[in-house]
Amino acid sequence: RISSTMIRELVRNGGIETANRLLGTPFTLKLPVSHGKKLGRTLDFPTLNQYLSETQVAPKYGVYASKTEVHGKIYKSITNIGMKPTVGSSAPLAETYIMDFDGGELYGETVKVSLAAFIRPEKKFSDIDRLKKQIAEDIKAALEVPESLYYDVPLK
Repeated sequence: RISSTMIRELVRNGGIETANRLLGTPFTLKLPVSHGKKLGRTLDFPTLNQYLSETQVAPKYGVYASKTEVHGKIYKSITNIGMKPTVGSSAPLAETYIMDFDGGELYGETVKVSLAAFIRPEKKFSDIDRLKKQIAEDIKAALEVPESLYYDVPLK
């Protein structure tokens, strides 16, 4: 028996792959893009920031393999959900690096980010260089996630 309570608990605990399979579609955040500190640009990983609503189910804080839809095109991405403990955030947010995207600024636009697989819990790094190295490792990990997890997965 599948219930909304079960799905919410899976999402909150990082069981996104199971939640997506039970839902028959990926758990998706559809939120406006907000301005950030623009730190990602200085690390060569520009990100879009989307603040989580107080009423929505917040996924477990950490890094996810994701897909992001921009202007009708879908890109692989990685998304950090949480408080960005290395650099700080005033509220929980989804911070997404979109692979192979050079589509310009998205501030104010509503963008869909679908979570495919949990990669690792959120953590604080000792310095920005270590954070940059970890982002590169997270991208490699996301690229190793099976292609089937990036798209709608029908319940069998």
